[in-house]
Amino acid sequence: MATLVRDTHKLIGFLQTKGYSKEQAEGFVDAIQEFDVSDLATKSDLRVEIAQLRSTLITWMVGLHLTTIGLVVALMSFVAQ
Repeated sequence: MATLVRDTHKLIGFLQTKGYSKEQAEGFVDAIQEFDVSDLATKSDLRVEIAQLRSTLITWMVGLHLTTIGLVVALMSFVAQ
């Protein structure tokens, strides 16, 4: 399980210098340690998703443009008759 805090003793010391009691600091660190961050998206995960979305968007845009061009050509040939 991935966690947010690597050095708990350093964080406890930091919190104590900011005015927290030792018990409060330890409780806070214990609570933070309970969070599971393994399912959060990483930068590389986001880059992959963005690339996939960009590809899908480009595909749709090209298809829509070709359809629009086809409709315009069909309407022009219909009107020309």
